[in-house]
Amino acid sequence: MKFMEHFLDKVHHLVMDHYYNRVPLFNKLLQRKMHTTGTIRSNRRGNPKNVTSKKLNKGDHIWLRQGKVYVSKWKDKRDVLCITTKYHLEIIEVRNSYGKIQKKPREISEYNMNMSEVDRADQLTSYYSSPRKSVRWYKKSRFPSVRCNSNKQLLTFPGNI
Repeated sequence: MKFMEHFLDKVHHLVMDHYYNRVPLFNKLLQRKMHTTGTIRSNRRGNPKNVTSKKLNKGDHIWLRQGKVYVSKWKDKRDVLCITTKYHLEIIEVRNSYGKIQKKPREISEYNMNMSEVDRADQLTSYYSSPRKSVRWYKKSRFPSVRCNSNKQLLTFPGNI
């Protein structure tokens, strides 16, 4: 939490991937006025078992509230476990890429909308091959950061190219 110290206590909304997400972390961030949304892993310690182990049919949605943290599970093609402190039990209609209207929980829709740019940046950086094994360590560490910065610049200022 040190790297985001200047964002805390200012009422922001943070969207995170499943790697770090746990209920105690979301409680700590909420105490510092940071709303959070993200996916979680089903086998993570501290997750409510009655939500993670429940079998769902397509389109079903269940949830459990622990304080001000909501843990939900929704099934589309696969089970999606989500944790949020901002969105509470709202099913919305969204239009997919084929124009078909689909109902899904708001927290999942917001997660998809916010994480799509991160996935795009990861995709763009994956096109660059890694340096050969014989390159010195200082060259290996400098060139990927130059590539990442150029990709960030492309995403931030697409009209300037």
